[in-house]
Amino acid sequence: MRAGTWLAERVRSAPPPAILVAGWLGLVLYAHPGYMSFDSIQALADARRGTYHDLAAVAWRAADWVVPGPFGMLALQAAGFLAGVHALLRRRLAPRTAAACACLVLWFPPVAATIATLWPDGCAAALFALAAGGLGSARLPRRIAALVALATGASIQPGGIAVAVPLALGLLAAPLRVRAGATIAVAAAAWLIAGRFAWQDPHELDDALADIAGTVHHAGGVDDAALQPVLPGADAAARAAAAYDPDASLDEVRAAVARTFGRPPRAAVREVRARLVGAHRGAYAAYRAEVFCRIERLCNRGEGSAAYIWLHDAGAVRHDASPSGLQRLLQWCMGKLAATWLFLPWLYLALALALLPMARRDGAIAALLASGIAGELALAVAGHDANFRHAIWLVAATALGALLLVAARIRSSVRSSDETTA
Repeated sequence: MRAGTWLAERVRSAPPPAILVAGWLGLVLYAHPGYMSFDSIQALADARRGTYHDLAAVAWRAADWVVPGPFGMLALQAAGFLAGVHALLRRRLAPRTAAACACLVLWFPPVAATIATLWPDGCAAALFALAAGGLGSARLPRRIAALVALATGASIQPGGIAVAVPLALGLLAAPLRVRAGATIAVAAAAWLIAGRFAWQDPHELDDALADIAGTVHHAGGVDDAALQPVLPGADAAARAAAAYDPDASLDEVRAAVARTFGRPPRAAVREVRARLVGAHRGAYAAYRAEVFCRIERLCNRGEGSAAYIWLHDAGAVRHDASPSGLQRLLQWCMGKLAATWLFLPWLYLALALALLPMARRDGAIAALLASGIAGELALAVAGHDANFRHAIWLVAATALGALLLVAARIRSSVRSSDETTA
């Protein structure tokens, strides 16, 4: 027997758990011990000091206690995402097919690139996947655990509540009144959990100042007195407007805003932002439309690579891990793919919108697609940077929705063929 034939037979006869373990190991092979940007390094350092910005940091602290360093969190994210996707697929596909397809979704480059990097978005995606896999279960404990995962994930990701609502309404195996009540409970829990950590959000001040500068830029004629609490001195409105450049990347805008405003009191920033947005809603909407255009990469503003492929940030090295030869090759491939259409968020948004009418008769698939769409559209208000990682659930939901729609069409064709034959 040829080696290729023997290998193919082994794969076809492999039990689902073995396929899932192989899929998990495949991602670990690419990502070990876990890719860490400056934000990742800072998050781990803060977690070790007991400063938690969200529940992802709490989970990382627990994983770090068991396996010091980034690997524990990488293992949790990859395993959680894979387990959730498999639980969702096995209700529609044959066991071995479900396991293989779950691995393919995990290995899909836009998904793998984010799960492999230790950001809150990867943790949120794993929690959303676990929730999607558990909400349709016939067992009450699993449904309750799925709701907890859903609320936790919604509290971590910007606009996460918009993801949670369609998932709870469409996937929860319960009467409509129970689903509606659970949805409200999940949204309230996510809001309360996020509020518990909001005062520690390291980017809240920068985001609010960017909103102020962008709104002033588009409004024109803003009174200098309105900005004095956050930007004292003459020509405050002109300086604030100049800090926002619609032709610059969002990172460059943040840097310019920080140079202009400095670090004013947080309470004053919140008050000025609320007053400006309320008085100039049209200008704020125009500013947010430009930001969303850049988040979706509809316009090229030099937002940087869509995939992070470094084991540590060069400016904040905290460990001496270096990639193996195989990892260097895989990183090079991922870097090349990151410059292609595979990493364009707007493409998945358009595809999800196109697939949604096809899923109108299947509530579960429609809920998946709607959750991805709603979560991405929420970035029009909640998003402040153009990192591709924020689109992780949109990509995963679109891939799963397309996969399940194809599987449904195949089953329908086979059923029609069998009826014709009979």
